[in-house]
Amino acid sequence: MNAIVLPAAAALNNRYFLDYPHEVARQVERLSAQDAAALLAGRTAPALVRVWQAMTPETAAAALQALPAPLARQALTEAEPAAAAAALAQLEAEAREPLLANLDAQVAVELRG
Repeated sequence: MNAIVLPAAAALNNRYFLDYPHEVARQVERLSAQDAAALLAGRTAPALVRVWQAMTPETAAAALQALPAPLARQALTEAEPAAAAAALAQLEAEAREPLLANLDAQVAVELRG
């Protein structure tokens, strides 16, 4: 593809993620956790967060574990607290605590409930 088409396609994809997060989330939930994380990681931060928090808690938790640490931190910090807490609740303590330790203390306290 040429140099003009790729940025335009990426912008359209991000716009779709922002405008239709629930529809995108339903499709992302069909992917493996690794594929979902790769797809989310390729989006802008607002697009990643909107779709991630629209996912079911179970699939959001699985994707969260597969995301690179900075993106997992971003998702947990910028998502609605209820969505972040619901995803974290799906994880065993040994998987949840490293994610919480990567957050600002105030955010971690809030998500711990």
